[in-house]
Amino acid sequence: MIKYFFLFIILCTSTLIAKESGFSKNNFKVGGYIGGNLNMHSPNTDGFDNANGFGINIGGLVDYHYNQMWEFGLRLGYHSAGAEIKNNFDVSLSYFEITPIVKAYTLVPIDELYFLAGLEFGININASLDNGENEIDMRGPSSRMGLAMGAGYDYKLNENWTISPEISFRLPFTNVSSDIPMDSWSVSQIRFGVNISYAFAKEKAPALPGSMIDVEVAGVYYYDENKNRKIVDNIVVEEVQYSELFPLVPYIFLDKNEAVPSASSQKLAVQAQTGAFAVESLPSDAIEINKSTLDIVGKRLTKYPNSAITITGNISLAGGEDKSTAKKRADFAKNYLVINYGVNPANITTKARQLPEKASGEKTEDGRAENRRIEIESSFPEVLEPILISKEKQSFASPKLIEFETVVKTSDTVVSWTMEISQADRLIKKINGHGSPGKIQWGIEANTLTSGPIPIDYLLSVTNSEGKSGTHTGSIPIEFYSYQRKKTEQRADKTISKFSLIVFDFDSPRISAHDQEILKKHVLPAIKYNSKVQIYGYSDRIGEKDYNQKLALARAENAKSILEANAKSVKFEVYGIGENLELYDNNLPVGRQLSRTVQIYIITPKEK
Repeated sequence: MIKYFFLFIILCTSTLIAKESGFSKNNFKVGGYIGGNLNMHSPNTDGFDNANGFGINIGGLVDYHYNQMWEFGLRLGYHSAGAEIKNNFDVSLSYFEITPIVKAYTLVPIDELYFLAGLEFGININASLDNGENEIDMRGPSSRMGLAMGAGYDYKLNENWTISPEISFRLPFTNVSSDIPMDSWSVSQIRFGVNISYAFAKEKAPALPGSMIDVEVAGVYYYDENKNRKIVDNIVVEEVQYSELFPLVPYIFLDKNEAVPSASSQKLAVQAQTGAFAVESLPSDAIEINKSTLDIVGKRLTKYPNSAITITGNISLAGGEDKSTAKKRADFAKNYLVINYGVNPANITTKARQLPEKASGEKTEDGRAENRRIEIESSFPEVLEPILISKEKQSFASPKLIEFETVVKTSDTVVSWTMEISQADRLIKKINGHGSPGKIQWGIEANTLTSGPIPIDYLLSVTNSEGKSGTHTGSIPIEFYSYQRKKTEQRADKTISKFSLIVFDFDSPRISAHDQEILKKHVLPAIKYNSKVQIYGYSDRIGEKDYNQKLALARAENAKSILEANAKSVKFEVYGIGENLELYDNNLPVGRQLSRTVQIYIITPKEK
């Protein structure tokens, strides 16, 4: 039995090591449990029948909240397993038990409901058979082992205390035996009771008299192609020929119980303005482009009238939505395309289901909002192709990604911070955060900086728990190369192609077959023998920061492996940014979808 116990502990420990923990810093809970149990005896011998009895279980617990789905625990306690198995024959049976368990949340769309499984290891304390005249010692195994399976519900009394009603079934692997001849005697149990636990919250440091705070940006850095960290002396801005491929997210997000998307989700151009909708008129902005998904699909279906699509309406189960809403959502999208773009209704198949096939986590409102959606699928690739926008004269910064290393000295806890980046009194980026700022990353998108030698100014503001604020200011020089200056100084000109690709499902680094085809069709042809390819991986804000950074790097590495297999002589640079840099507005479902991405820059010098 001991070897099974250690095997279970090793499996749990290796799982914890394999992945970073997911949620908060108060992951540990301690407490106790108390309850009753129905003992179901099955003696396999003549003269004794199956019988039931009642007992108690009581003990202590320790739980570790690993992430949104998993929790690991240990129960140490006492339980009695006695019963009257025949007239005037009472079995007195009790154990000290050690039970490691695993609890799984989010298996069903009910917040705080969990299912549990574990192994029960019991050490026999008392075992006797009493017929009213004589008491017979039970002889046999001194230990008990069984499988624990059950469910419970966490009811939070406050930030620290939780009470959890729980029921479980114990299936024994070992037998109870005695002097009475018999082949086997097993005792199953149904347990019911309640757990009370306390979560350790991270205590605030006591405020010191005369609260102080000192804020400094110790340095501004970038990473070269060999991942070496170097000081930023200046930012080079060049006028280049630039093209960008924007992803088309095949989802339309809706408010709770609504079948028609709101104005913040879809603009529905043909209803809101006169004149024909034109894809070419879309702005160079991924979120704005994806507010026109229905119109883009409608326009393409008029171009390819024989192509077929499938429209699926979905709902959020945990969000309390009416199940009929899923069908209404699919019907709305179909009717919009048929009425406004003259699409043949026979070419549109509609479906209604509850959760999407590739659903986001239902435990958070962010996840539930993403599951309230209309999905569009097509076997004709051109219907959901990315949007390509090319421009002749664009400003491009190098390095593209810079990192501010901050140092904060304070007598109290840091509560929040803000980094404002501006150029010539024009605010170009504002980054906010909670807790200590640490290292702040800024990705400089094309056309963000002014075409000219105007320095970048930054202002870091940090506030502590006593409300005292500290600031630090600085600037970064700009070296600007216009087309004319590059020609005069014979500086090599270049073309830059940027590909923002939605290739990842929620919490996944896997590139779908559809998006592998996009990489091969659009990205590979842009790579020349003398190109440099930079790949940046990103994630949304859901989940734990360090885990998201590793997920983002895995996404970038997977994109590199596909491209490198077909462009072996090209130099690749791979960066995992994660949620350190909020690529798109994560308050919007489409912004979180767009953030599960890689951005690929192909920089190719022009040959003279």
